[in-house]
Amino acid sequence: MRGSRKKWTCGEEFTVLAEGYLNRYRRSKQKQSNRGDDIMGEFLNVFVATGVLVGESIDTYIEASKQYERAEPSDFAPDFDDFYFGYWGNEQELIEMRNGLRNSYPGRLSTDKF
Repeated sequence: MRGSRKKWTCGEEFTVLAEGYLNRYRRSKQKQSNRGDDIMGEFLNVFVATGVLVGESIDTYIEASKQYERAEPSDFAPDFDDFYFGYWGNEQELIEMRNGLRNSYPGRLSTDKF
């Protein structure tokens, strides 16, 4: 099929790749694991970062989200004291990272908000 066209769109290329993978997967006799069920950091050392809101800023966010869904303007401005950095990963490695940050960068906002 690939040789039948000179130019492909991204969507066409993706469709061919996805269909090829799914067809091979369906024909496979081996049970393949679902990587979505893996424990974060079990096979690869990773730290996924996110922002975390606490306190009254949660209610502020919920109201701003409702305004957004209604296509209304919003002046969402969380209290920075209610904002923290959240990390996902192997628990022991997260503890080591937190301790390393505290030792190497004491008093820094990113360390204090860990």
